[in-house]
This record gives sequence, C-alpha cells and structure tokens, in this order.
Amino acid sequence: MKKLRLFLLAAFAVSSATLFNSCTTSEDDNPNPGPTLNFLGDAGYTATDATLPAGSTFKVGIVATHDVKIDKLEIRVSLDGSGQLIPANCTICDSTINDTDLRVDYTATLQTTPGTETWSFTVIDKDGLSTTKEIKITRTKQPEPIRFVDVSLGNQDNSSLGSSYSLSEFLVYLLGDAKTYSAKVDLIYVKDDTDGDIFCAPSSNYASTILDGASGVGTWGTRNETKIRKTSLTSGEFDAMTDSQELIDALNNNSSADVEVTQVLTNDVYVVAPVSSNSRPVLIKIVSISSGDDSITLKLAAEDI
Repeated sequence: MKKLRLFLLAAFAVSSATLFNSCTTSEDDNPNPGPTLNFLGDAGYTATDATLPAGSTFKVGIVATHDVKIDKLEIRVSLDGSGQLIPANCTICDSTINDTDLRVDYTATLQTTPGTETWSFTVIDKDGLSTTKEIKITRTKQPEPIRFVDVSLGNQDNSSLGSSYSLSEFLVYLLGDAKTYSAKVDLIYVKDDTDGDIFCAPSSNYASTILDGASGVGTWGTRNETKIRKTSLTSGEFDAMTDSQELIDALNNNSSADVEVTQVLTNDVYVVAPVSSNSRPVLIKIVSISSGDDSITLKLAAEDI
C-alpha cells in the first residue's frame, strides 16, 4: 500500500510539472508584439506599390497603434537599389512620438529620372520592438507635349500609296523603296480575305506572305520586330490628349503586344512600340478605312520632342 501511495504521488508530481512547463512554453511563444502599422488606403493616398511619373509627388497616411507608448518613427528611402537614406528636407523622418497612437501624413517627391524608390516606414516602442512596412515606387518617364500626325497608307492592292511606314521619319514608303530602307520601316498595312485589315511588323508572316515578289518583305535586309497592341482608349480620349501620359501608360502595360493585329476597325486605338533606331513609340487611331481605294487613314500621337 505504501508503494502504491509513493507511485501516485510521483505520478502527480510529473503531471503537475508537465502542466506547469506547458503553460510556461505558451507564454514564451507569444512575446509582447511590436506596434501595429498600417497605411491609409483612402483617395489621394498611396498604400501599396505603385508606378508614378518621375518628379511627381505621392502621399502616405501612416497609422500606428500599440499597447505601450510608441517611441519613434523612422522613414528611409532606397534610390534605385542603393542603401537606405534619410530623405532630404524631412522633418518627421526621425520623430519622437511618445504616444500609443500615431496618425501622420507624409508627402514625398520622386526623383526626376526613371527608376525605382523603396520607401521604408518603421515605428519603434520604448523596448526597441519595431514594425516596418515598405512601398516600392517605379518612376516612369515624365509626360511630354504631344503632337498629332495624319497618315494615309495603301494595302497591297493600292499601287500608288505605300503600305510601309517609318516612325523615325514619319514617312510612307512604296515597296521598292521600303526594301532599300528596310532598317527604317516599322509598320506595314495589308489586307487579308479572312483576317481583314491588318497592321503588322516587317517581321510578321503576314508581311512576308502578302507583300511578296522581287521587293517583297521576305527579301528585305532588315525586318524590324515592332510590337503592336490594341488599347482600351476611346476615340474621344485619344483626341483629348494634351501630353504623352496615355502613351506612357500604354507602353508600361504592353506585355501582351504582338508583331501583328488583325480585324482593325475604325476608331480603334493602338499602341506601337518600334525597335528601329531613332523611331518613336506612338498611339494610332484609325480614322477611316476605304475599301474603294484600298487605303486606311490614321492619326498618330507622338511626343513632340
């Protein structure tokens, strides 16, 4: 009987120790957390990674809370992958807070050239516990004044109006001259019985198949791989352009562009990204298509630089 009592006491001691250790481990696994940090997502604020024009400004609404006093706010920026810096002329980038709640707006001006900026926002409590969040800004080219150019092209059945176009010269070429100056040709207009009116790069199979013969595209010394894509811009939005922001936006979202677009229709707006030397990217609006004389009339929007 004595042995049984000793066994039960030992078992109780082991059980109690296990329970005590379990409670202790649970507390150790949940240390006092750092401050809570969030960015306002309201209109006019930047709360996530963004793409903005170089030289523009953006505003971040910083909101932090904690169950103990927040001691400090730090704001740093990394320019184009460099080390972190304290932003110039920043009066709150090393602020003493001494409160459990923080709500402050910070407005920054981006560098004036294309690139990236990673902005880091850190709140630190009196015990040194901290929380950091980042926003990465991709700086794009600044918009330039726009100019419009009227262009007429003929398809393969038009013997007097060229189908090849140079975006470095804003010049139409007939097929024979296009072969001679093939390095300058960026865009070709042809028509197909199945696929309708077509814009294509010289590298496209449509160009070499439809424009054949002695001076055919397949015989050219250079066949530029221009990329073309239909945009969501309306005819009215195109006409209302005053600078190149719409062109910049279209080029920044051009991953789906191809060397050809088929079934081209009046009032469509396309972005064209050439690869030839000195050629300019453009937006093109289809003004009219004439089956009577196998021609197409376009309006080009290009940066006026």
